[in-house]
Amino acid sequence: MWAGASLAGLALLFQEAGWLYHVVRLIGATYLIVAGILMIRAAGHATASSVGPAAAAAYSGSGFRSLLRGIVTDLSNPKAAAFFTSLFAVAVPASAPLWFHGLLIAIVVVMAFVWYGLVAVFMGVAPVARTYNRFQAAILRATGAVFVGFGVKLAADR
Repeated sequence: MWAGASLAGLALLFQEAGWLYHVVRLIGATYLIVAGILMIRAAGHATASSVGPAAAAAYSGSGFRSLLRGIVTDLSNPKAAAFFTSLFAVAVPASAPLWFHGLLIAIVVVMAFVWYGLVAVFMGVAPVARTYNRFQAAILRATGAVFVGFGVKLAADR
């Protein structure tokens, strides 16, 4: 989504309306802090024999609900916006044809599917899943702390 928005002129929009970037940044910071706190809280309920509350919550509900959660996660990530707008502003010439923009978006989508597909397959291997379950509480606490730290840093950046 950010790749498509960037190619459609998000970099120019953020440059002209700097306040909009700050709004997106603060929303992203809030998301990171809340997600981090929820991870830390979930770590207290994690058991070695369960899938874990964070994973169970992520997979509960309909496919549409999971898709919506992924979209919200992506859209609340201002670092993705900054990455794609800066990358495409530098690497894509203004005169690039529309098919080139479509090709770039397709490449980003394929890379995301391959990466997340590999992660899903890897985490589906029984020894890996058992090891993750054994250390799940510590992983959730550490990841939650990192999210909170990144959220605070992002909110404090000017």
